[in-house]
Amino acid sequence: MKKHSFLMRLLLFFLVLATGSVSRLSAAESPGDSLFNAAYTDVQVLINEIDRTSQYYHYIPAVDHYLDAVADEGVTSSKEVVARRIAAQNVLKEQLAELYDRRVAARSEYEEEYTKYLTEGDFDALEALEKKYKGQVEGFDSEEADFRVEYDHKVANAAENLESLYKSLTLAVEEIKLDVLAAEQIYLKCLEAEELLLRATEAQKNSQAGRELQSAINEARAALNKDTFEVSAFVKMLEALLQYIESFTHETTGVNAPVLTETRADVYTTGGTLLLHSVTKAEAARKLPAGLYLFGGKKVCLP
Repeated sequence: MKKHSFLMRLLLFFLVLATGSVSRLSAAESPGDSLFNAAYTDVQVLINEIDRTSQYYHYIPAVDHYLDAVADEGVTSSKEVVARRIAAQNVLKEQLAELYDRRVAARSEYEEEYTKYLTEGDFDALEALEKKYKGQVEGFDSEEADFRVEYDHKVANAAENLESLYKSLTLAVEEIKLDVLAAEQIYLKCLEAEELLLRATEAQKNSQAGRELQSAINEARAALNKDTFEVSAFVKMLEALLQYIESFTHETTGVNAPVLTETRADVYTTGGTLLLHSVTKAEAARKLPAGLYLFGGKKVCLP
């Protein structure tokens, strides 16, 4: 009977060795890491898109500089969040390394005492030792779980920061969408207005309408070339510039450059809802609030 008990305990010893071996634990990817990686990718894609758009508008410095600033803010903020994640990873690695050392020490002590008691045939001591070591392993596992939960919470929080950053960058770009379209039209209308003045007589240029138009052109050019960008400023400026061009055209003779083409087309929202049927841009501008619309299949900004 004792021999049978001895063999069973000896078998148990080898099973414990096979299943309870100590391995160096690593800071494996957590659910928080997955959230972070997805949010980080979204932010980087958005920043790259803003940067590309900024380069496209190099000929309108105000838009270019504004978008550059938005992209730079995104880069700086995302780097700060990444730094917090790296700090959390380093803390977890240090915790797991220290825990690994304690696991190894406990395992070495267990194996040494197990060999001693097994040699002496002290099976009661072996049983107590097994119970003690099992409790230590469970304690280590619990500590590791706590470390990983704490890490996951930190990284998930960092992911939320990135999601907030994505929303703020998107909002910053959305807020100036109409202004950007207006700035493009201002740029083109300035060229058109300068052509009007170039073709005009000296008397027409020196008329009140001519002087007001030249002043409006100068103001518009200055605004387009600024380093700063005021939200809604370009939409208002476009409306004023169009009025000055219209006044100059109506009050002078021999200068023909209609502000709004007389082409008729259907007007839709950008979402595809029909608003007006077979109207000119001038008619649409009178009937609809200022904003972005589809006119003849093309996006236009109506003042």
